[in-house]
Parts: sequence; structure tokens; C-alpha cells
Amino acid sequence: MMNLEDRVRFGLHATAELIPETENGPSEGRAKTARFGVWIGVAAVLAVFAFFSPLFLFSGSEPDGAQREPSGQVPSSEEDITPAEVGFEFTNPEHVRLRFTQDLTLVCEGMDTVDNGGFDSFDMDIWIDHSSGFTRLGIEYPDASSYELILEGKPDEWERAWGSGTDLGRSAGCREPVEDGGYSQSIAGWAFQDASPLWFEAYLKPVTSEDAVVVINHEGSATRATSIGPRTYLVESNAPDGSRVSFEYMLDGGGLRVVGDNRLVQVPSQYEANATIEVLDSGPTTLPAGIFDTSTFTPLWGGNPPPTTEATTP
Repeated sequence: MMNLEDRVRFGLHATAELIPETENGPSEGRAKTARFGVWIGVAAVLAVFAFFSPLFLFSGSEPDGAQREPSGQVPSSEEDITPAEVGFEFTNPEHVRLRFTQDLTLVCEGMDTVDNGGFDSFDMDIWIDHSSGFTRLGIEYPDASSYELILEGKPDEWERAWGSGTDLGRSAGCREPVEDGGYSQSIAGWAFQDASPLWFEAYLKPVTSEDAVVVINHEGSATRATSIGPRTYLVESNAPDGSRVSFEYMLDGGGLRVVGDNRLVQVPSQYEANATIEVLDSGPTTLPAGIFDTSTFTPLWGGNPPPTTEATTP
């Protein structure tokens, strides 16, 4: 099984050579055995996520878009944070409620278009308690159905995951065959979770400052973001072929929490994806009783039994 961290290292053949090796590795505390996603399909299938992660530091990218491990950072509100192995984490339990909306334009010139017809919008509740080592993501879809993930561990160091309900987020992109008889596939957008919190990692850890920039937990990696306006910071990458990745993060008044973002991915002749996240509520909270109870959830990855491809409530 290929985890999501491995999958984002690959793209369609036209762009794969533009992506250098990520600097993240075991020496930085990232558990290589942690499952960040679920591999769907037979061994011959090479499904990939392209252009969504700061792992994609294309040649020609601006230095301010590069990821770096935080060093010498000073949090904005010291009473709300606790030093962690990498950066900081929230001292008290946190709750975030956000609204996600995306728009996709699929071109897939010379390739097949794949689209599961899922939802492009939903509301999400995130419950974080680093002292107990659990995080929960709950998605409410427009048809009133829900999908829940409970994760054990910490951002970048997830150990196990459980799921309830069915992931109904839209999964779409472009597909082309490869020489070994399988295929290479890009995924446009962020609505399909694939049993991973990757697309919402920025809301799970505090933002910290470093000189004239801030460091945001951008899709699972501590990433430097540059100021482009009042409490607004940019992470972007550009490729020689015209591909572009852009994330604009908005911070709260204390500069500690991400309270929304606008994201854009453009891949010439393939697709364009943009999304908006509006945070409706964010801050310390009292956890509801049983919020991390996994007794009615299905094990997804980590521990025993082995990973599955879908969580369905009995």
C-alpha cells in the first residue's frame, strides 16, 4: 500500500521531473509508517496527487515559498501554545468549524477525465486535543450525510485512524496510461479526504513567526509564508511549464490561528482548481463527552486490522 506522503511525490510524466525530493524524512520526526491516505485499486494502478503540497518545490519557485523547519520562532500568544518536537501545539483543546467550497475546471487534453461526481462543498468540525493525542474531523455534506475521521497521534506523526460514514467529497482529475500497463492520474481539488487530514493541516497547529514571515503547517509540513496584506500570507510554487500553486492564508488578530484560506492550482492542458475556506468558529473549547470514542468507528490504517479503502458505518 502506498501512503499519501509517497503519492504526492509523483505526478503526470509531463511534470514529474520538475519536482525535487522533499527535505522531509525520518530525521525530522515524520513517522514513515504512518498512513496518510488509502491506496485505492490494484497494484498496477498509479494514482497520484499532483501540485497540492509544499513538497512540490518546482525549479523556478520563489525562495519565500520554500518549506523550512521552524527555528527560533516566537508564538504570538504564549499562553495558548506549548513547545512541541517540531514547532508548537495548542495547549488546550481546540475547536474549528469551517465551510469549504471548491470549483474545478477539467480540460484533460489528450487524457481521460475521471470524476466521481462527489460534493464540492461541505461544513467541517475539527476537534483537537494534543494532550490526549487525538484529533477528529467531521464533515457534513449538503445531503445531510456525514463522514468522520478520528486520528491518533499528532500532525506529521499520525499513528492510527478510524472512520465513520462514507467520504462523498468530489474526486476528479486526468488520467493517462503508462508503459507498464497501469496509469498515471492527477487529482484536482481538495474535497476527497482519502482518510487523511492533509488538506486541512493548517488548522491543526499554531502559526509561528520567523523574521519577516510566518510558519504555517501547510499540508503537513512547516512552511514559510510571506505577507501580502494585513494578516494575509502567501505560499506559492510555479513551474516552467506554467503550472501554479497558490495558497493565501488569513490569520486571526493574534496571528496564532488560521481563520481561512483561498487556494488555487493551475495545470496547463489539464485542470484548474480553486477553493475557499471560511472559518466560522475557532479557539479553545470544552470537549464534548466521548468526542474521541472510536467504538462505533471502522479502523482505517495503523494498528490491526490492516487498512481498508472506505469507512462505512454498520
